[in-house]
Amino acid sequence: LVQNDEYTAAQLGLFAKEVGEGGKRRFLVDTFAGFALAHAPDPTLERPQENLYEVIQDGRPCWLYFDLEYAKEVNEDVDAGAAMAAFRKTLAAFCREKLELEVD
Repeated sequence: LVQNDEYTAAQLGLFAKEVGEGGKRRFLVDTFAGFALAHAPDPTLERPQENLYEVIQDGRPCWLYFDLEYAKEVNEDVDAGAAMAAFRKTLAAFCREKLELEVD
């Protein structure tokens, strides 16, 4: 893809998909946008949930992911929207104070 001048190296990512027990993975190369579009959850389709990962490569920038979960049955009074707003506010404060970066 890069050699054919279809994409630059910065546009492509290496991803892994769990395909079996014992840590078996299939590796995929795609653009970040292409990967997101191809693997985004679609509530209209009945297909099993996939476990997908970005492979962090040495010397390349990577995306920061947060896997935010909580048990709803023991947190019945938690407003998910308010919890996300509080998380974003806390993250923005951390970035501003520790990294001197503004998050939009």
